[in-house]
Formats: sequence, structure tokens, C-alpha cells
Amino acid sequence: MRRVQRYLVPPSCFVGDTAVLRGEDAHHIARVMRMVPGDRVEVGDGSGTVWTAVIELVGAGEVHLSLENPLEEDGEARMELVLLQGLPKHDKMDLIVQKATELGVARVIPVAAARSVVRYQTEQQIRRLQRWRRIAKEAAEQAKRSRIPEIVQPVSAAEAWQLASQADVALLLDESRRGRPLATALAGQPGVGRIAFAVGPEGGWDPGEVEEAASLGVEPVHLGPRILRTETAGIAAAAAILYHYGEWGR
Repeated sequence: MRRVQRYLVPPSCFVGDTAVLRGEDAHHIARVMRMVPGDRVEVGDGSGTVWTAVIELVGAGEVHLSLENPLEEDGEARMELVLLQGLPKHDKMDLIVQKATELGVARVIPVAAARSVVRYQTEQQIRRLQRWRRIAKEAAEQAKRSRIPEIVQPVSAAEAWQLASQADVALLLDESRRGRPLATALAGQPGVGRIAFAVGPEGGWDPGEVEEAASLGVEPVHLGPRILRTETAGIAAAAAILYHYGEWGR
């Protein structure tokens, strides 16, 4: 039996008990999946609500759906995970956004850190941001999530610490191992609502950034004796946090 495809689309696509998909989603249904009227899909508004739906019409550049029943969703983590990611080189951010989305991260904040080699110009930044948001959408659909993570514009390290300090738990991964192990830091934090965790770029965080973060309550922690690449560290930390709070046992 073929896996039911999920599409997360803007709320403007919904009118009453119908939805109209256009653009890449319509192309995927018509040309890639070769679906026809009568086939079923899942369609959501990207903000938590998903319905089963029947294809009524496959037209030129658009697909019309008839909504059936809302689904009871459990694909979202019970806490809000916020990843503050130091901008890495090349296309590593693509992988980070994809895997963070699959794991259940709710928000990704790119950080232009002192040791970030990448410095996007305005047009490049817009294109990159659009790409990351598209990757997040596709990964959320594949992972059967009901919400698309928010991918925001890059911020400075100082801005990142201000944002992180608003979380119930704010952590900074520090490969120098000056802080506590991640598991120890989480042990005294039961039932939190929002966890922010910061991952440095290649070369890690500058000592001044670590000090500034700590002054705002962002605690340095480490993942053990091995040094992980920037594209691995955030994924490992997210998985460890989810495991600690029982997400893998649901």
C-alpha cells in the first residue's frame, strides 16, 4: 500500500471544506506522484491542523481537494526546541535544517558568529533563507509533522543570546568542555516548555561569545570527550534532549 503523501500549505489555500494546491505541490501531485481524482492525500495548514483529503480535480497548475476528517496529530515534540546554529560553510546548513526538522525542532536561528566564515550579502541571504524554508517544509512533510519549523534571518551572537535567554532552559555547546555534560544540565529540568541550544560554526564559539552568553544565563555544556562537526553536534544534541524527555518512548 502506497504511503499517503502529506502537504503543508499556507492557510490561504483553504476555503471552507476545500483546498487548492498550486506551484510545486500541485506539480508534485500531478507529475511526480501521478495522482488522479479519487486519490487521497493529507493536507495541513503548517500550524498544527491536518486533514485527510480526496483529490477532486487535477488541472493546469493546480489541484483541488475536498477535505474529509481532521487527524489527531502527535508528530510534534511536547517541548519547543530552538536551535541557534552558527553559520557553517558551504551547504552544511541545508543538512542541519533538514535533520533538525525531522527530529522535531520548532525554530532554527542562524547565527553570524565571530568564527563564521560565511557572510551572506542581502540577495544571497534572501535566496538562502528561501532555500532553508523550502527544505524545512519538505522535511516536515516527510516526517509527518503538522507544523513547519520557523527559519528566521541570521542574527548576531549578541542577538542570539538575548533570544536564547527567553527560553526555560538555554544551553551552549562548548567543545572545550568548560561546562557540565548535557545530561547533567538537563537532569534538574523536568517538564520544561522551551529549550534553546546553541551550536557553534567550524572552530566553535569565540571565548568572548561564551562569556557573553553565560552572563545572560545561557549555560555552557558539552557532549562528551569527542569533538563533533558543527553539522553533527546540533543533531546529536536535539536527539539527546528528546530522549531525555521521553520523546523516543511515545
